[in-house]
Amino acid sequence: MRYVLILPLNVTKLIDDGTLLSTSVKKKRSTRTCNKDINRLSETMFTVLRRLDQHDCLLYALCELQKLSLSGNQLPKETKVTLSALNRSGRERKRTEVSNNVTLTEQPIISVFEEAVLEAGEYFDNGVENNSSSTCQLRYQHCPLTKEDIRNAIQSFRLA
Repeated sequence: MRYVLILPLNVTKLIDDGTLLSTSVKKKRSTRTCNKDINRLSETMFTVLRRLDQHDCLLYALCELQKLSLSGNQLPKETKVTLSALNRSGRERKRTEVSNNVTLTEQPIISVFEEAVLEAGEYFDNGVENNSSSTCQLRYQHCPLTKEDIRNAIQSFRLA
Protein backbone atom coordinates (compact mmCIF):
# COMPACT_ATOMS: atom_id res chain seq x y z
CA MET A 1 0.00 0.00 0.00
CA ARG A 2 2.86 2.38 0.69
CA TYR A 3 3.76 2.49 -3.02
CA VAL A 4 0.47 4.20 -3.80
CA LEU A 5 1.37 7.03 -1.45
CA ILE A 6 4.74 7.81 -3.09
CA LEU A 7 3.43 8.19 -6.63
CA PRO A 8 2.44 11.72 -7.64
CA LEU A 9 -0.87 10.84 -9.32
CA ASN A 10 -4.30 11.24 -7.84
CA VAL A 11 -5.69 7.88 -8.97
CA THR A 12 -9.16 8.65 -7.69
CA LYS A 13 -9.33 11.83 -9.75
CA LEU A 14 -8.15 9.96 -12.84
CA ILE A 15 -10.86 7.35 -12.38
CA ASP A 16 -13.57 9.90 -11.56
CA ASP A 17 -12.62 12.05 -14.56
CA GLY A 18 -13.03 9.04 -16.78
CA THR A 19 -9.46 9.23 -18.01
CA LEU A 20 -8.91 5.57 -17.14
CA LEU A 21 -12.11 4.42 -18.79
CA SER A 22 -12.30 3.88 -22.51
CA THR A 23 -15.94 5.01 -22.42
CA SER A 24 -15.22 8.55 -21.29
CA VAL A 25 -16.37 11.38 -23.54
CA LYS A 26 -13.66 13.75 -24.67
CA LYS A 27 -14.76 17.21 -25.74
CA LYS A 28 -11.78 18.85 -27.41
CA ARG A 29 -8.90 17.65 -29.48
CA SER A 30 -6.35 19.04 -27.01
CA THR A 31 -8.19 17.28 -24.20
CA ARG A 32 -7.88 13.98 -26.07
CA THR A 33 -4.14 14.40 -26.34
CA CYS A 34 -3.92 15.26 -22.66
CA ASN A 35 -6.10 12.27 -21.73
CA LYS A 36 -3.90 9.95 -23.81
CA ASP A 37 -0.87 11.22 -21.92
CA ILE A 38 -2.63 10.77 -18.60
CA ASN A 39 -3.79 7.30 -19.64
CA ARG A 40 -0.26 6.34 -20.63
CA LEU A 41 1.12 7.76 -17.37
CA SER A 42 -1.49 5.99 -15.25
CA GLU A 43 -0.91 2.71 -17.09
CA THR A 44 2.80 3.10 -16.33
CA MET A 45 2.05 3.84 -12.69
CA PHE A 46 -0.19 0.78 -12.30
CA THR A 47 2.36 -1.36 -14.11
CA VAL A 48 5.05 -0.23 -11.66
CA LEU A 49 2.74 -0.95 -8.72
CA ARG A 50 1.96 -4.38 -10.11
CA ARG A 51 5.64 -5.22 -10.58
CA LEU A 52 6.53 -4.01 -7.09
CA ASP A 53 3.71 -6.09 -5.63
CA GLN A 54 5.35 -9.45 -6.23
CA HIS A 55 3.28 -11.31 -3.64
CA ASP A 56 -0.08 -9.65 -4.48
CA CYS A 57 -0.17 -7.89 -1.10
CA LEU A 58 -1.59 -4.67 -2.53
CA LEU A 59 -4.34 -6.63 -4.26
CA TYR A 60 -4.99 -8.58 -1.06
CA ALA A 61 -5.16 -5.33 0.91
CA LEU A 62 -7.61 -3.79 -1.58
CA CYS A 63 -9.82 -6.87 -1.33
CA GLU A 64 -9.74 -6.92 2.48
CA LEU A 65 -10.29 -3.16 2.72
CA GLN A 66 -13.34 -3.44 0.48
CA LYS A 67 -14.70 -6.20 2.72
CA LEU A 68 -14.10 -4.01 5.77
CA SER A 69 -15.83 -1.10 4.08
CA LEU A 70 -18.83 -3.20 3.05
CA SER A 71 -19.05 -4.56 6.62
CA GLY A 72 -19.54 -1.02 7.88
CA ASN A 73 -16.08 -0.50 9.37
CA GLN A 74 -14.74 3.02 9.41
CA LEU A 75 -11.93 3.61 6.93
CA PRO A 76 -10.04 6.80 6.09
CA LYS A 77 -11.84 8.98 3.55
CA GLU A 78 -9.08 8.57 0.95
CA THR A 79 -9.28 4.79 1.21
CA LYS A 80 -13.06 4.77 0.84
CA VAL A 81 -12.89 7.10 -2.16
CA THR A 82 -10.22 4.96 -3.84
CA LEU A 83 -12.18 1.75 -3.23
CA SER A 84 -15.37 3.35 -4.51
CA ALA A 85 -13.64 4.65 -7.64
CA LEU A 86 -12.06 1.27 -8.40
CA ASN A 87 -15.41 -0.42 -7.79
CA ARG A 88 -17.27 1.95 -10.12
CA SER A 89 -14.68 1.82 -12.89
CA GLY A 90 -14.44 -1.97 -12.57
CA ARG A 91 -18.20 -2.41 -12.91
CA GLU A 92 -18.25 -0.03 -15.89
CA ARG A 93 -15.32 -1.80 -17.51
CA LYS A 94 -16.97 -5.20 -17.05
CA ARG A 95 -20.18 -3.91 -18.60
CA THR A 96 -18.43 -2.44 -21.65
CA GLU A 97 -16.00 -5.35 -22.10
CA VAL A 98 -18.79 -7.91 -22.13
CA SER A 99 -20.66 -5.98 -24.80
CA ASN A 100 -17.48 -5.38 -26.85
CA ASN A 101 -16.02 -8.92 -26.48
CA VAL A 102 -12.70 -7.67 -25.05
CA THR A 103 -10.13 -10.41 -24.50
CA LEU A 104 -8.02 -10.80 -21.37
CA THR A 105 -4.85 -9.62 -23.13
CA GLU A 106 -6.56 -6.38 -24.20
CA GLN A 107 -7.50 -5.37 -20.65
CA PRO A 108 -5.57 -2.47 -19.11
CA ILE A 109 -3.45 -3.13 -16.02
CA ILE A 110 -5.86 -1.20 -13.78
CA SER A 111 -8.40 -3.99 -14.30
CA VAL A 112 -6.30 -6.19 -11.98
CA PHE A 113 -6.77 -3.65 -9.17
CA GLU A 114 -10.46 -3.21 -9.97
CA GLU A 115 -10.91 -6.98 -9.87
CA ALA A 116 -9.46 -7.14 -6.35
CA VAL A 117 -12.10 -4.69 -5.14
CA LEU A 118 -14.90 -6.34 -7.11
CA GLU A 119 -13.94 -9.76 -5.71
CA ALA A 120 -14.94 -8.74 -2.20
CA GLY A 121 -18.05 -6.93 -3.38
CA GLU A 122 -19.42 -9.91 -5.29
CA TYR A 123 -19.57 -12.03 -2.16
CA PHE A 124 -21.48 -9.34 -0.31
CA ASP A 125 -23.82 -8.90 -3.29
CA ASN A 126 -24.60 -12.61 -3.22
CA GLY A 127 -25.23 -12.58 0.54
CA VAL A 128 -22.27 -14.82 1.33
CA GLU A 129 -20.54 -12.32 3.58
CA ASN A 130 -20.30 -14.77 6.50
CA ASN A 131 -18.37 -17.28 4.40
CA SER A 132 -16.19 -14.69 2.67
CA SER A 133 -13.68 -14.38 5.51
CA SER A 134 -11.04 -16.30 3.56
CA THR A 135 -12.04 -15.21 0.04
CA CYS A 136 -9.31 -12.63 -0.32
CA GLN A 137 -6.82 -14.81 1.52
CA LEU A 138 -7.47 -17.75 -0.81
CA ARG A 139 -7.22 -15.65 -3.94
CA TYR A 140 -4.05 -13.82 -2.87
CA GLN A 141 -2.45 -16.63 -0.88
CA HIS A 142 1.12 -15.66 -1.79
CA CYS A 143 0.89 -12.55 0.37
CA PRO A 144 2.37 -13.07 3.85
CA LEU A 145 0.16 -10.34 5.38
CA THR A 146 -2.82 -11.15 7.53
CA LYS A 147 -6.13 -9.35 7.81
CA GLU A 148 -4.93 -7.98 11.16
CA ASP A 149 -1.80 -6.53 9.51
CA ILE A 150 -4.01 -4.59 7.12
CA ARG A 151 -6.26 -3.35 9.93
CA ASN A 152 -3.20 -2.25 11.93
CA ALA A 153 -1.84 -0.39 8.90
CA ILE A 154 -5.14 1.47 8.52
CA GLN A 155 -5.10 2.32 12.22
CA SER A 156 -1.57 3.75 11.90
CA PHE A 157 -2.70 5.90 8.93
CA ARG A 158 -5.58 7.26 11.00
CA LEU A 159 -3.22 8.24 13.80
CA ALA A 160 -0.72 9.90 11.47
